Amino acid sequence: MTSGPSGSTRLRWRRRSPRDPRQDYPVCVAFRGDSPVEYWSEDDPEEPEPFDLAEVNRKLAALGREVA
Repeated sequence: MTSGPSGSTRLRWRRRSPRDPRQDYPVCVAFRGDSPVEYWSEDDPEEPEPFDLAEVNRKLAALGREVA
């Protein structure tokens, strides 16, 4: 589990799958709900943004390349 400024994100390991050599890792395979508002303010409320699985995986792939 990792924490952010407005709460936490739960990571759950459900099963181990063989690695696909054509896939960048890490990868997000599922999600629930929209992206939370990072800095909530009652004076200036924001609506959550729709979760973009493709964008999240692009960012994760870039992180994976930085580590390699």
